[in-house]
Amino acid sequence: MLEEQDNEFILGIFLMEAWETVAAVEEGVRRLAAGEAPSPELVTPLVVVSHRLKGAAGLHGYPAVSAVALVMEEVLEALPATTDNERSRPIQALGDMVGVVKRMLDSIGADGRENTEIVSELHARHPELFAAPRPLSPATGTARAGNGGTDQGEVDRMLTELDRFFAEHADSVPYFVPEAAEHLDVMTRSLLVLEQSSTAAPMEGGAAAAGEATSRRRGDQSA
Repeated sequence: MLEEQDNEFILGIFLMEAWETVAAVEEGVRRLAAGEAPSPELVTPLVVVSHRLKGAAGLHGYPAVSAVALVMEEVLEALPATTDNERSRPIQALGDMVGVVKRMLDSIGADGRENTEIVSELHARHPELFAAPRPLSPATGTARAGNGGTDQGEVDRMLTELDRFFAEHADSVPYFVPEAAEHLDVMTRSLLVLEQSSTAAPMEGGAAAAGEATSRRRGDQSA
């Protein structure tokens, strides 16, 4: 019973963060569709949060969400190099992808499963973006979590990817570091809530406590 409650709590944290990411990308796409230029100040934060969603979805066992977030990230990265005449199609695709991710998050929140049918429909609408299949295993995150830290090659690959990303997007560091610090803070507080709930507090209070912690931190940052 406790394990089931823990899983529900962790899922709630993922969905909370995922919805915040989608809201940020949706607002960015709205500004782009209204004619705002894809400047680094606008696009770089969207690239960062899309990259974050890609990793979080893969870690939690939602490869379809992760795959769509990856394409969102790639389209956003390429957007500044496009001309005015070339932008309408990728911006339209970004809006479509945001809508699909929202529907998938609704599905995950309802029964814990991805709606892969709507992803297939997205692929059909934008074959130029999803031409190459991206192999993703729903159990990837779980398998690695139980691997005992032996997959050193995968760790090295991820570190190499991070080095490359920051070398190519040095201006993203001011956005990435606060986001990473916030995630670590939420994870720490969430683990404390889980630990306390196993001995005293009911699990139902965990999600509220985590949400309150996140809101309080954001309030401190804005102040």
